[in-house]
Amino acid sequence: MRIGTIGVVWAMTAGLAAAPVTGQAHEALVISDPTDATALWVTNHYAEARGLPASGFAWFTTWDTSFQNVVSIRHAALYGHLTNRRTARSIDYIVLGPLDRYRVNAGGLVTDTCSPVNRFGLPGAYTMAPFGSAVLAGGNPSTLRQGFFSAANTPIAFDAELTYEQGSPGGSDPEGNLFISASLGFTGERGVSGQTIVDMIDRSVAADGQQPGIFPSFLFIRTNDPARSGPRQGAFAEAINRITALGLPASELNPGPLPPNNIQTLGVMTGAANLNFASTNFTIENGAFADHLTSFAADFNRAQQTKCSEWIERGAVGTYGTVEEPCNFPQKFPSAYLHSHYAQGVTLGEALLRSLAAVPFQGYFMGDPLCRPYATGPDVSVTGVPASPWEGTFSVVVNATPTRAGTGLGQAQVLVDGVVVAEGSPGTSMLIPTAHLDDGWHELRAIVVDDSPQEVIGEWVGSFTLTNSGQSATMSPSPLSGDLDTEFTFPANWVGGLIDELRIVHLGRVVAAGDGTSLLRVPGRILGAGPARVWAELDFQDGTTLVTEPVVLDIANSTGGPVGGPVDAFSYTKRVAPGEAFVVELPAKFGADFDQMTYGISSGPGQSTLLGGEGPYRIYRADASASGTDTISFTAGDGSSSDAGTVTIEYRDVPVPCAADVNRDGAATPADFNAWILAYNSGDPASDQNGDGIFGAGSSAGAADFNAWIINYNAGCPF
Repeated sequence: MRIGTIGVVWAMTAGLAAAPVTGQAHEALVISDPTDATALWVTNHYAEARGLPASGFAWFTTWDTSFQNVVSIRHAALYGHLTNRRTARSIDYIVLGPLDRYRVNAGGLVTDTCSPVNRFGLPGAYTMAPFGSAVLAGGNPSTLRQGFFSAANTPIAFDAELTYEQGSPGGSDPEGNLFISASLGFTGERGVSGQTIVDMIDRSVAADGQQPGIFPSFLFIRTNDPARSGPRQGAFAEAINRITALGLPASELNPGPLPPNNIQTLGVMTGAANLNFASTNFTIENGAFADHLTSFAADFNRAQQTKCSEWIERGAVGTYGTVEEPCNFPQKFPSAYLHSHYAQGVTLGEALLRSLAAVPFQGYFMGDPLCRPYATGPDVSVTGVPASPWEGTFSVVVNATPTRAGTGLGQAQVLVDGVVVAEGSPGTSMLIPTAHLDDGWHELRAIVVDDSPQEVIGEWVGSFTLTNSGQSATMSPSPLSGDLDTEFTFPANWVGGLIDELRIVHLGRVVAAGDGTSLLRVPGRILGAGPARVWAELDFQDGTTLVTEPVVLDIANSTGGPVGGPVDAFSYTKRVAPGEAFVVELPAKFGADFDQMTYGISSGPGQSTLLGGEGPYRIYRADASASGTDTISFTAGDGSSSDAGTVTIEYRDVPVPCAADVNRDGAATPADFNAWILAYNSGDPASDQNGDGIFGAGSSAGAADFNAWIINYNAGCPF
């Protein structure tokens, strides 16, 4: 969905998490390996640095033994996550957490006139997720054109809901329907360290909207290596003209291949097999992309040729290479127009995909695709968000002021927990339905785009607390800081009813659970280093659920002594949509390292099929006819002790956040009128269609809420 964030206003309302939000955070889904210590650390850091909503994380390994398995298992988990989290409309970026794998086997799937294609780069495997089955059908050339590419001087906003052809929305070719995908870093041999990735993220966030000064320059280097410089240097002059027309410096150097001493640069494009970074002390400014076209820049198994990871170590926030011999087809590499697109205000991910003529079968995009230094979006403010616990729907007004010269305002959208719930024009009242939401804490984002082709976004972030069922709860971890061996406890207090289950959740994954009668404990190594965001979910005996306000734990990337005690497996409940893939966590408390732990499935489920997964998670697909409940019994052990747990699966349709859709069937239909009458007569908050907090038979709300339902019905649902 083409809505993001830049020029952020960080508002403090009703228990808002105290962290900055920059970049188009709600458009990104981060997929990380929950058993990889570096992945946990980097994901924690990225979550807080970029301010991702709770729905923006999926926990499974993105690598598999073949592209066929990536499509059938990993892509299935990706799309199931989007459905179960209701975020399919908002996700444009698939950000891969760091991993010590970088490519997948893909022999025989695409043809090449120069050298056989045997492997795909891991980020590219997710860029092409929307048409993975078409790739598996075979017969496509390795230079297959991807639809978002354009050599024209017209960088535009990207929307994964759209199909593109010749650089414009439209068309029906599969390769015009894509995601923007990047890896935060390869952590194997010749890759980058966790600290290097954390530093890169900080540089990227610091660059957003900063409009770098006129002294640093975009550098295009024409080298003495025609095989590597030649494919792109024909566009150098035009790219330089486009950049200088914006009032930014750009120049061509010869022969390079690196910038000379004491040069500051906003980006580098060069062509060479081997780079001696120690030979020159040039400076790469925050937010810069840099690459060198060569065969094996992202083939980390080979010692020969400089790796693209060295650009990240030197200061770039993005780079690109290929994972095997691509031959020097220019379509397989970003063109010089990447830098002129970037300078006009799109994100780094948009600029790269716009400049890449071919589907990135063999490509590897490393860095932060959300970086956006060259534009600021509208200033946004919101009124109407409840400052105290609230029952029923409410209305907000999203106001905005353009900040870019020559631009006006486009549409406004409101998201709750990363899910689009309302949209309209800035300055108009928008109803925020709550009947589909759990009680407790919720994040609210209001975003407004400007009316430029880049659709630069401004954002306001706040929160509200619901008490539709009259319950409340808090979770107070102890201690609030520690290291990987610290045992964190999670006492919770609640009022309003008895509970069946209490779950401790870290960025969307269950890490501990119980019935509330005993204190839950989680070692720091399970949460990962960095700022670990956690919250509690409580299931009450009346069938309602409550979510507590998140707390961020400060966990040092160090150890202080092993946590003692036997393995303790946790049982919990997971709710999934019939017919969709889903990831099941197998949570357990342990003091060992992840690589010492073993997990097994003892029995179940009866209404879902195992697709794959390893370690403390499994990927299943629910039967289309699945209903009621199901169970998965599992064991966890560390070699000296083991324990068993049970995951109870509840199959139920995903609720749709639309006020007019009172019966929650996913559409606004005449059946919702009867549903509204039933809700009104029973005192259901879903009958509160005008958001004034007054609803139900016996109140004065009948006529006003009925008229409001008609207005909402005529407006339709966004789903």
